[in-house]
Amino acid sequence: MALLGNTSAFDTIFKSEFMNDELTNKKCYIWGAGSDGIRVYKEIKNLIQIIGFIDSDPHKKGSKIDECNIYDFDHFKKLEKGAYKILIATSRFEVEIANKLQSEGYERDIDFCGYKKFYTAYNWLFQQKVYSSFVATSVTQKCTLSCEKCGHLMPSFKSPRNRPLSEIKLDIDAYFNWVDQVGTFCLAGGEPFLHPEILEIVEYIGQSWGKKISMIQIVTNGTMVPSEDILLACKQYNVTITVSDYSVSVPRLKKSIDNLVNVMEKYDVSFLKKNPTSTWVDLGFPKTDNSNMTEHQIIDFFDQCNSQCRELYNQKLYFCSIQPHAIQAGLFKDDVNDYFDLQDYDSSKRIKFLEFDQGYTELGYITFCKKCNSFASPSAKIIPAAKQTRDRIKL
Repeated sequence: MALLGNTSAFDTIFKSEFMNDELTNKKCYIWGAGSDGIRVYKEIKNLIQIIGFIDSDPHKKGSKIDECNIYDFDHFKKLEKGAYKILIATSRFEVEIANKLQSEGYERDIDFCGYKKFYTAYNWLFQQKVYSSFVATSVTQKCTLSCEKCGHLMPSFKSPRNRPLSEIKLDIDAYFNWVDQVGTFCLAGGEPFLHPEILEIVEYIGQSWGKKISMIQIVTNGTMVPSEDILLACKQYNVTITVSDYSVSVPRLKKSIDNLVNVMEKYDVSFLKKNPTSTWVDLGFPKTDNSNMTEHQIIDFFDQCNSQCRELYNQKLYFCSIQPHAIQAGLFKDDVNDYFDLQDYDSSKRIKFLEFDQGYTELGYITFCKKCNSFASPSAKIIPAAKQTRDRIKL
C-alpha cells in the first residue's frame, strides 16, 4: 500500500472509516472459531461487543464459545449491512476471507478488518501505544537440515554463522525503543538451538523486555533437544517452543520430534507441535522475475500476499522475513524502501513505524516482490516440503 503524502495513511483510514467513536457500541463478529478466534476473543471481549463467531466449518455451526454462538456466513449475510463489523481472526486465510466478503459487497476497513490491523489501530488511536502483532529475529544461519526450498534460504549461505549475542541485543533493544507491546517475539534460524548462547538470548529477552511481549516463541525443526538449563529458562520466561514437523519428507525426524515433545512435557514447557507438513509454496527466489508488472499490478500483488512476518536485522525492521536472509546471503541488494530504520528513536515518527508495519511504503510495495512468487499468488507452485539437498548442512 502506498503512503498518502504528508497525510498519515494510518490515521486517515482508521479514524474516518473502521476505527471511529461509535466502534465500542457496534456489534462485532469474529470470523474464525478455532484457536486464533478464541485468542482474539479473549484479548478484546472487554473492548468491544462480540456477539458471535463466523466459521466455514459446518461442524462448528450451532455450538458456542463462551456465550457467543457460532454461525455460518449465510447467517451473517441476512443481517443489515453497516450495523455489524467483522474481525478476521486468522492471518493465514485473511486474503481468502476478505475476497469472499468483498465479492458479497462488504468493504475492507469499513465493514471488516483483519484483527491484527484492528488491534494495532485500536492501541494507537485510543491509548497512544505502538502495538505490533509479530516480529522475528534469526539468531543463526546454521541448520541441522538442508531444505531445497527453505524460506530462509539456509542452503544459500556458503559460510553460515551464529549471530553474535551483542549484535542480537542491539537489534532487540532498538526494536523495543519504538514498540510498547508485541504479540509474538520469535527466535528463528536456521535451527535456533544450534546457537551456543541461546540460553543467554532467552534470558536477556525475558529479563529486559518480557513485560512488552505477549509470547516469546522459538521455532525449531525438532532435530535437537535443548539442555536442561535452556528448558528451565523457557519455562521461567513463558517461552513457547513451536515444532515444525517435516517427518513426511524426512522420516527420521519423527523419532527426534517425539523425543523432544516428551522432554518438553517432562519440564512442563509450553509448546506447539504443528501437524506434519507435506507441502510448501515455492516462492521462486531468485529465479522469479516480476519486473514486467505495472506499478498497479505489483502493488496489488504485494497487498494480496499480506505477509505477516516482520524481521529484525542490523537494527532495521524488514517487512518481509525472507528479504534480510537474501541480503545476508548476497543474493539481493538492500533498499531503503523495504525496511524501517530503528536507529535514532524519534517519538514524532512512531506513526511512521506503525504505517510501515501495516504495509505502507513509499513505493506501495517492497522491491523484493519483483523476485518472489508470494504465498498468495494464483500461480503459486506447490512442492514437497523440506526436500533435502543433502543429508545435512555443514555445521
